[in-house]
Amino acid sequence: MINISQLVRKSKQHPLTDRLIEFVEPEFYLAENVADYRANRSIITPPWFKRIPSSAANNYAFIVFYNVGIKAIFEDGELIENYVEVHDNSRTSAICWPGLGDDYPCKKSYPQTLADGELDLKDWVYQLIVRHIYEKELSFVVSVTKNKFSTPRIKKDSLVNKISSLFPELEPQPQY
Repeated sequence: MINISQLVRKSKQHPLTDRLIEFVEPEFYLAENVADYRANRSIITPPWFKRIPSSAANNYAFIVFYNVGIKAIFEDGELIENYVEVHDNSRTSAICWPGLGDDYPCKKSYPQTLADGELDLKDWVYQLIVRHIYEKELSFVVSVTKNKFSTPRIKKDSLVNKISSLFPELEPQPQY
């Protein structure tokens, strides 16, 4: 996973105010795919300067996925309302999707998005943001942006290469 917060803190291209905000806000990660998330979710921790007991940055991070499928989970023919299966061509993972009144609620519960026709039982989304609780290694859906396509896009470049290109290394200036 790519730590976007760390890239912003190190970048000279971002204003100082943006870089300072990244010292107090929760960490923001970009997962290349579901396999990347599953492999790294247990090892991500807040940086030392965010380990203040009263700070939200000490408790959780945000993780962004692009181009993933969301599938309903059924048990004995009944829809499990608070969990969805997030998948792509690499792996699958069950992620909690709480409704209003639950811990870490999303604006709309999963059954509500189904009832409103915003998602189908098996659907692809352009962007999924989850709140990852460090201590429990559990993630909760924060927001979903619906994909305009019915099938996933095939990526030509790796996500790491695309993000790295946004933060070019500056060449040293010659000294006279």
